[in-house]
Amino acid sequence: MNNKATYLFASCLFLLSIALTQQSNAQNSLGIVWEVPSDTAGVNEQLEEFSDLGVTHIEVSHPVPSSIMELLERSDLAVLIRSGNRFFTISEIEVQSDQLTQNYIDFAEQYRPYLNVAGLGLLSHSHFDHPLFSDVFNPIIDSLSTVSNKSFYFFQREKWYSFGNPQQPFGTFYPDQSYQPSDLFAFDTAMHSLIATNSDQLLFIQSSWFLEAISQYPELSNSLIEYHEKNLWELPFPNTSDQGVAANWMVLILLLLWAALAIQMKYLPYVRPLIVRFYLAHRFYVDDILHYRERYLAPGILMMVKHAIFGGLVFYIVAKILLSQHGIAAFFHHLPFFAITGSNYFSFFFFGLILILLTQILTLLWLHLPAKSLDHFSQTVNLYAGSFYIDFLIITLMITLFVAQIGSSLTLIFAAVYVLIWFLAFNLAAFDTSRSMGSGRFLYLFLTIGLHTVLSFAAVLLILLNTNLIEILNLAISL
Repeated sequence: MNNKATYLFASCLFLLSIALTQQSNAQNSLGIVWEVPSDTAGVNEQLEEFSDLGVTHIEVSHPVPSSIMELLERSDLAVLIRSGNRFFTISEIEVQSDQLTQNYIDFAEQYRPYLNVAGLGLLSHSHFDHPLFSDVFNPIIDSLSTVSNKSFYFFQREKWYSFGNPQQPFGTFYPDQSYQPSDLFAFDTAMHSLIATNSDQLLFIQSSWFLEAISQYPELSNSLIEYHEKNLWELPFPNTSDQGVAANWMVLILLLLWAALAIQMKYLPYVRPLIVRFYLAHRFYVDDILHYRERYLAPGILMMVKHAIFGGLVFYIVAKILLSQHGIAAFFHHLPFFAITGSNYFSFFFFGLILILLTQILTLLWLHLPAKSLDHFSQTVNLYAGSFYIDFLIITLMITLFVAQIGSSLTLIFAAVYVLIWFLAFNLAAFDTSRSMGSGRFLYLFLTIGLHTVLSFAAVLLILLNTNLIEILNLAISL
């Protein structure tokens, strides 16, 4: 009897391993990322519905109560259980290696008795692309393999990978949380893509989306049943109304800033000649400021505010280009104090805006206090803010490229130009201010341009030498 039980156990494990790696599927299978209902009746109803519609795999987040595991064991679904470990950098894994090993052993022991648990998810959205990842994590896998009879996997960029075959995903995710009729077009495309490429990957769906979709559109249920029974996929589409083009808030802000500049030029007639002289007759512009022939403070202050808003837009656009939603989550997971409006892209906008406003206040004091020849604060403001009128051209080009979804590299180059102008504006203002200082000019240039350059390079060097910060950035960008 013991030999029979051992043979049965080995056979089940072998079949489940094949199901997990999906090396010999007759057809593409469906998986569900399951949000477990709170009541037993709801659990049984959903499990039965999943099975009837051809779902073969279900993934649940750890910890799973024993009562739910018993219900899952009675179903014919292969179960994947994913731990909550995510956003790990290489340094974190190295430092916490022993603790992680023990936690994973406890994690595996909890589900060891359940034969239909086909795999355990150890990590999500972590630094798998790092060249040292295998060297750092494989000892944990080796230790875990000696005490666990399960397969191990990780989740990265909406795909599931087995640690035994990390190059080839065994599952892909249809990442939609709430159902909209138009989603069916994307779902149909995902199904056809897997079928056309003869892919043996599982297609995972969020349970909330899946249940709402089959409730709102019964034709989806019919198509899934037909696919399950006949291996034939056809989905009739519902009539969907055109949603139109969503308003883009960045374009609106840009238009408002251009309108504000136009109003300034109309009602503050001295603004236009100031701009022209700054770029086309800069020496005369500086002489007018130093001799206090231009006394107006408002244009410079308004331009500095606009420069800060433009800076927020630059931070937002760069984040949108470089960071996915998972990258954003990883970034703010490690650096939560930057999450001004939460774990979202808008935090970058407000961070950029606040950062630039604060540095501008510091910059004005830095330029003005050592300048004995400047009697009025408006002189410092106008000498410093004149450089920022070029922002209108740079940011307009950036937003145009970004909204059109073309030229990401060129957009990042424009962002670098914006930062360069921001950096050089201080040095230009300091150099212009020093023209009227006579013998004190060298000291002023040392206290401004000299210290500014040294401190800026020191800050960059400090960031580059901060291994943890660089790893966080690499992780966020890689996701």
